[in-house]
Amino acid sequence: MRKLSLVMKGDEGFESICVSGRGRPTKYPDNIKQLYDKPRPISTLKKKDLMKLCKTEAIPVEFHEWYQSIPSCSKQKDTILISESENDSDN
Repeated sequence: MRKLSLVMKGDEGFESICVSGRGRPTKYPDNIKQLYDKPRPISTLKKKDLMKLCKTEAIPVEFHEWYQSIPSCSKQKDTILISESENDSDN
């Protein structure tokens, strides 16, 4: 049984609740293979947009360094995933 500890308001301590549902217990792998050995680059245009959001402080200042450290590549293409429901609404 998995439990989640929540912080209560004030100094009242923690409260645990069960987060597992009914049915078969979930099996978690012992170890998960890392897919990439380094961060994957994003497109230069996407990086430029993120830096613009940092400059306007739409992204909080404490996260700017992390966003600035994201590698970018002009060869990386932007990919937009369209769900079936979005695709159907165009017809």
